[in-house]
Amino acid sequence: MRKKEMKNKVKEILVDEIMEKVRNEISRESIKHRIRKAERIYEIFNKVGEDKMNKIVISIVKDFRKLTVEEKDKIIEEFSKK
Repeated sequence: MRKKEMKNKVKEILVDEIMEKVRNEISRESIKHRIRKAERIYEIFNKVGEDKMNKIVISIVKDFRKLTVEEKDKIIEEFSKK
């Protein structure tokens, strides 16, 4: 079995196990989508490095502090919809 095939097989097993735990409350596609997002985030952390990632997080926090009350409320409202 090639590396890519093995990785796909492992992902399918992972999805199966998650489906058992959530008892079909979340769709299979939703779980796969969340796994893909997690992989992208992991890849970014790996490539950028922890020290640079900390700088990015700190700059994001500083940007959040600059938001107006209305902007913060809008963000909260948008994320509450999901």
